[in-house]
Order: sequence, then C-alpha cells, then structure tokens
Amino acid sequence: MLVDNTNTKYGKFRPYLIWMPIPIVICMFAIGWIPQMLTDHYMVMLVVYTIIFQLLQFFVGLYSLAFTTLLQVITPAQGEKEWLMGIGATVYSLGPSLVNMVIPFIGNLLYTYTLASGDKIMGINTVGPFKWVTPIAMIICLALGYWTAFGTKERTATSKQYKQKVNFKHGIVSTAKNKYFWLYTSSSILGTFKLAGTSFVVWLCSYAIQQDWAQSLFVTIMGSACVPGMVLAPLFIKKFGKKNIIIFTNILCVVLTIPLLFVSMSYNSFTPYFIIIISFIITLANSLQLVTAPAIQTQMYDYQQFQTGERQEGFISQCVAMLTMAIGIALSFVNPAIYKLHGFNDDATVLTNPDVLYGIIATSAILGIVSGILGTIPMLFWDITEKKHACIIETLKVRALAQDGIVDAETATSLEERLMGGDVEALNEYVRETGIGGEDFLSVKDAPTDSLEEVTVDVQESVIDEGENNQ
Repeated sequence: MLVDNTNTKYGKFRPYLIWMPIPIVICMFAIGWIPQMLTDHYMVMLVVYTIIFQLLQFFVGLYSLAFTTLLQVITPAQGEKEWLMGIGATVYSLGPSLVNMVIPFIGNLLYTYTLASGDKIMGINTVGPFKWVTPIAMIICLALGYWTAFGTKERTATSKQYKQKVNFKHGIVSTAKNKYFWLYTSSSILGTFKLAGTSFVVWLCSYAIQQDWAQSLFVTIMGSACVPGMVLAPLFIKKFGKKNIIIFTNILCVVLTIPLLFVSMSYNSFTPYFIIIISFIITLANSLQLVTAPAIQTQMYDYQQFQTGERQEGFISQCVAMLTMAIGIALSFVNPAIYKLHGFNDDATVLTNPDVLYGIIATSAILGIVSGILGTIPMLFWDITEKKHACIIETLKVRALAQDGIVDAETATSLEERLMGGDVEALNEYVRETGIGGEDFLSVKDAPTDSLEEVTVDVQESVIDEGENNQ
C-alpha cells in the first residue's frame, strides 16, 4: 500500500531507493553486534535478534520491491523492458557474484579457528563477518544503488493527471480478482523446491571438499552460470515467448536433476565435484527465468491496469510474497524433516559422513523433480501471448491520451477496437498520420521507424508552408 500510493517528484519507486538504505545499514550493524552482547541470556538474545531481523526484512523488502519494479516502468515498451532486464540482470548479478566470492574469503581468512578436538570452524560460519564484513559490503552496494535512484525516470502508460490512491481492502480484493496473479503465485509455490538438489554447494565445500578456497571458488562459478541465460533471454523471449521458456526450462531442470539423484546415491571421492557440475548445468538452464519471471510479471501488472485502471505493483507483488510466505511456513518443515531423516539434527559435524550428506542431497533431488513438475502445470493455463500483451499496452496508451484530452472519445474507442482485434500497430499508425501524442507513448522497438519528434516536425513544417503561421 505504501508503494502503490506513493506520488512524488521522484516517482513511485525511487524514493525508497533514496531513504531505505539508512535503516537497512543500521539493522545490518545491529544484527551483528547487539544479540552478541546478550549471550548470557539466550532467550532475550533470540527475541532481540528476531526483532532486528524482521525490521531488516521489512526495509529490504521495500527496497527490493522498488528496485526490481522500477525496471518494469523505465519504459512502457515490452521489447525494451526485456532487453533491459537481460542486460541489467547480467550487470547487477556481478554484485552478488563478487559478494559471494569476497565475503566467504575474507570471513574465512579473518575468523576461522580450530577447536581443541581438532575440528576446524570456518570463519564464514561465525558471527565475526556479520559485525564488519557484511555491513561494509552492504554500504558499498547500497551506495551504488543511488546511481539508479537519481539516474532513471519512471514511464508508464498513464494519464498525466493520474494520482493513484488505493486503500488496503480494495487493493487486496482487486488483486484477488486477477487470475494471472493466482497462476503465477501457485506456480511459484508449487515450484518452490525445483532447485532443491542444487542448493548444497556450500555444504559440499565445507564438509566434503574441506578446503579454504573451495567455497569462494565454486560459489563464484555457480554465480557465473546465470550470465548466459540473462544475456540470451531477450533473444529467446522474442523467438519463443516468456510462457514457453518458463515451461521448457522447468522441464529441463527436472530432466537434469535425475542424474544428480543417481550420482548422490552412488558416491565416491569425485562425487562432490560431479554434483557441483550438474548443479551448474541446472542453474544454467534455469537462469533464463531470472529474466522471464519478472518479464511475465509485467503482463500481470499491465493486465491489472487494463482491467481496473490502477497500477498495483505493490499490492500484487506483496500478495504473492505473503501467500508464498504463508505456505512457506508449512514448507519450511520439509528440509528439517529430510535432514532428520538422514541423521542431521543439530550437530553439523555429522555432514562429514558421506551417508548423511549424500542421503540428504538424494532425497532433496527427488523433491526437486516433483516440485518442478507441479510448478509447471499452472503456467499451461497462462493465455497472455506476446501479441496480446502488446495490444494491452497500446490500449493503455490510448486511454491515457483520451484522459488527457489529446485524443477524442470517438477516436479512442475506434483505436481500442482495432487493438483488441489484434491490430497492434493501430496507435503507431495514428501517431504517424497525425503527430499527436508524446514520446512515452511510442516504443523504440515496436514503433514506426520515424521517431515522434521527426513526425511532429514534418507536420509543423507542412502547416507553416501553407501559411498558417499561428499554428
């Protein structure tokens, strides 16, 4: 509700990129220092930690929502959005890749120690990095975020007079009427564990390979698996469509998880490396969804505006998050149950036992196969094609022009009828003929070759040539 009702000179999302870093950094330092001061009072320590952590989740949630959704309103042109998501995802994935490489390395270098029993406790598994290393990394990353806050502009197909005000009940009810919200949410929930078998790289480094360099190296390599998919996603989207890519990659991940299952069941000294390689390939296959998933969400948001006249990125995205979290509370018992089944209760040293470690991975792989299949089913009913979505966007532009008095009601109705009939170029043709509109209502990739400015200049020059200088 906060985000959807924000109307400032910086737009709807960028204010949160400006102000949220302050409480986020405070919480990051607090979570590393304050609970540690209360170790003599365990329950108090636990309560204080939980409160700080929940505050951190709230502030980070607002920041993340604003950051990810801003990408979907930098341009109303769907083709541009997909290219921005692909290129942008590749660039900003370097951040997590560097963090995942640097923080474990520094943490292990500074804080690793050996117990009297001879067991080594890796520094990244101690509280030390959370006092200094992680908060400092957070400061650096959030500082880079100000480039986004002040270097972009929000553009949506809305009237210039449009000021949104959505109350909580209405936001929830209207979101619940969006069928694509339910399809996307159910797919997300059912597919929660589709990559479960690939989530043990850190464990394999710590308890199977047991080398200081392993975690930094292999986590970084796993991070690089996402790059090809993010770069190529716009090309694949243009050729195959977002829905088809999501379905195909889900099935591909299921197929690739099958050998991971069998490798885990017949382990030897090379098994951790085989699992990491298979996990890399699965991550590579799934990486296309790092672009297609947020891209298909734009269809959900635009459909909401098409049906109700309101943009509800905040309500829709957070309703997805709330439902996912509610179901996630129940699903959070699944992994501990798998751990307990194989003998891992509270002593992590048992993970050095191959029977325990690979037993957990094998069972998780089975769970991933089932989850991947179930998560695919709702997407089979997603019926917004790329062309249909383009027509929806163009219709929103026509409505905005009509609300601003730039296009009369009769013309707007005619254009809408053509667009809903599948004539995606109706508005572009009208602008080419008349020079009416604004640059935000044409897209570079979907519009005619001539830019709006060139069309407008041509019209003005022709009027002046006729002697109507007052025009």
